[in-house]
Amino acid sequence: MNYMISSTDTRYVKWKYVVVVCATSLLLSGCPSSPLSGSVPYGFDLSGSWRILSESSDEAPDLNAIAAKELARAQRGKQIDSRSSISFIIQDFPVLVSTSLDIEQDETSMGVAYSNSFYREVSWGKHQMQDWKVNTGWSDGDLVLLLDRHKVDARETFALSERNQLLTITVSIQTPLDKMSLKRVFQRVSQ
Repeated sequence: MNYMISSTDTRYVKWKYVVVVCATSLLLSGCPSSPLSGSVPYGFDLSGSWRILSESSDEAPDLNAIAAKELARAQRGKQIDSRSSISFIIQDFPVLVSTSLDIEQDETSMGVAYSNSFYREVSWGKHQMQDWKVNTGWSDGDLVLLLDRHKVDARETFALSERNQLLTITVSIQTPLDKMSLKRVFQRVSQ
């Protein structure tokens, strides 16, 4: 018997759909090519006080514009579950509006005090943080937080440069209807 599958065959269409969905998910997730390491790389120490370099940083997101966009979408009947909204961005990623950071780091975690009175404790490994499932570790020498919450994927990357005097934090978020990536650059003022 000779079996041929045509492009209209249901099995072919389903298999093609699965391959496309899986490939797209991998590309959009921004996952590192290798698993995150739980060991702090030698010399990677974020401890100290940091001040924003505004000229090197992206502008903070405009919450009014985000809210207006989501309201218009809801009025057209296209708004999705509110848990998949991007309007949470400042509350969950206070670094995007912070002008300074005070960081304490040890071999298992770090605490970050933001200038806007937020404080966040981050442990290495897999854990739950508020509504987020979090995987924290190192990839290519950078500290990476992979976050997942009800159809929302986020990646927060902490990269040191200039002999550990510059810290670039990049926040990338993907929801079913929105995609955003913002960079904030900080200079160490004390250790």
